[in-house]
Amino acid sequence: MDRQAADLPERQLKAEVDALMEKKTGIVKEKFRYWGEAVPESIADQLDEMMAKIGRVLQVVVSERSGRITALEALAAMILNIPDEHLKVGTMGDVDGAAAKV
Repeated sequence: MDRQAADLPERQLKAEVDALMEKKTGIVKEKFRYWGEAVPESIADQLDEMMAKIGRVLQVVVSERSGRITALEALAAMILNIPDEHLKVGTMGDVDGAAAKV
C-alpha cells in the first residue's frame, strides 16, 4: 500500500487489504453462499453431535462460525475422499455383497 489507508476509496482499500491478507496467509478470499436445510429434530440432534465430535477431533470451537466452517470443510473432504463403495457399506451395510468386492 503506497498511499495512506484514509486516502483510498473504500472499495480500493478493501481490495488491497484482501490482497495483502491472501499474500500473508496463502488463503484466497472467496464469496460465501448460504447452505442449509430444515431437518427433523432427531436428525438435527445427530448433526449437532457430529459437529461436536469433529470439533473435538480437530480441536476447533464449533460454537464459532470459523470452527463450524472448518468442521464442514473437513467433513466434505473426508466424504469426497472415500470411495463410493466404502461409503455405501459404511452407511447402508453390506448391500449386494459390496463388502466382499471391496
